[in-house]
Amino acid sequence: MTLFFSSCKKDDSDDDSDNTAIGRYGGVMVGSSGYFIINLVVGNTGTATVYFDGAVYHLTTVVQIEEYTSYDDLLFSTADGQVVMYFTVAEDGSHPTVEFEIPGHNITATVDQYGADDSSLSLYQGSSYSSSGSYYIMYTFNIALNYSDNTFKAISAVRATNTATPIGQTEVTNGTFSLSKNNITLNYDGQTLSGTIVGTNIQFDQPNFTMTGSEAGAGGTITPPTSIVGKWIPYLFFNSSEEGSEIELVNVNECPGGKYVEFYENGTYYELWWTIQDGKCVDASNEIGNYSINGHELTAFEGEVPFTILELSENKLILEVYYEEDRQHYYFKAEYHRGQ
Repeated sequence: MTLFFSSCKKDDSDDDSDNTAIGRYGGVMVGSSGYFIINLVVGNTGTATVYFDGAVYHLTTVVQIEEYTSYDDLLFSTADGQVVMYFTVAEDGSHPTVEFEIPGHNITATVDQYGADDSSLSLYQGSSYSSSGSYYIMYTFNIALNYSDNTFKAISAVRATNTATPIGQTEVTNGTFSLSKNNITLNYDGQTLSGTIVGTNIQFDQPNFTMTGSEAGAGGTITPPTSIVGKWIPYLFFNSSEEGSEIELVNVNECPGGKYVEFYENGTYYELWWTIQDGKCVDASNEIGNYSINGHELTAFEGEVPFTILELSENKLILEVYYEEDRQHYYFKAEYHRGQ
């Protein structure tokens, strides 16, 4: 069993003498998971903002950027030199590549140049699940949509499986996409895949495969992580298992009591979940518990397996977890929005 993608390369052979390497680039990463944006401005040092495993890194070059210049392994690094990126690009901006060095990680990344319009790039960070009978593969799945030329670059890495597929195996796929209202179609290697974009969420479905992701970066903005302390309103839940998958937009107004979880500075949380049971509104949770955060892992909600924090920004919290129970394999993803 393999992921639905087969590799397909974008044709960069078109010659346009007005193209230069100056501008903005962006891409997604796996190994664990992240995304980044690069800015090359003439007369300034190059800058890059990298979001990786819940942390934001700011990288710069030593040399100033020049116009009509190609770069081969241009060095970007943090001030302490712990996070390093090598950037290569032709003089006309074609064939960009990146290589990252982050301690403890083997990283694969995509990169593409995009336009000056802030709406020309969307980076999505997500996960996917494929199955065949009792066999399954869970992936980190990230995708970059370039609206400048309607191309996409997607990358996946195997996170868990009961097949012979190696953990950590990666696959990069390039292609084109088209949009019609909330519907998106990916075209790659003579194949198509249809999905939807609703708000900041993207989802693709085909038999025995589901991918769901949330927009992590758009335009030139990457929001640094913030504190989890405060009230969070559930927005979207996604469940997947060997029996199928389901995506739910949470109805927080079905009962006057509402639904939310609130994290406190002292390491405790309170969860309220009013829902309709037997035709009546009941508080199905009303739970008080303890939580802890270790890196990008959150332990809470009495779960034996910690949640992975995919995103923690000022207004959005995205968690995921996969686990095994009674010889069944499950994947769960939740998106919360900041409440008052």
